[in-house]
Amino acid sequence: MKNIRTNDALLCALMAATVGCHFQIETSGTRFPHKPGATATTYTVEIIVVDNVNKKQIAQPKLIVLGGQEANMEMTDKAGQSVSIDVFIKEHGRHKTGKLSYSIHSSDRKVSGQFHTPVGEPAHLETGDFTLDATITPQPAKQ
Repeated sequence: MKNIRTNDALLCALMAATVGCHFQIETSGTRFPHKPGATATTYTVEIIVVDNVNKKQIAQPKLIVLGGQEANMEMTDKAGQSVSIDVFIKEHGRHKTGKLSYSIHSSDRKVSGQFHTPVGEPAHLETGDFTLDATITPQPAKQ
């Protein structure tokens, strides 16, 4: 079975290489003890990345993140343009904030950094050549 899984992974990597696009999602976090019956809050993180020089949207990733967890997304196209986003949702009682780290590479231009935004409030960041708009929205708990 291990050879089949390895071959499947190699086939998927080969297919991604032939299409010329790379897409990767990773999540990680620390599990904290909780009361029986408690559920983790789920958040939707929507980001729009615009190339101000070429006046076009280059990425619009949407991530689902659990509170207290970190999610990572990286996208690369055929031209070598890439966008990498890391999101961490921090919950402290009523205070919930998101930390977003980003790295954008397009042609000979590259920018990276991070910013914090309260959950539920839109964030707007202009970095010169690029604009990032981010919104973190808590999802209602299912009954």
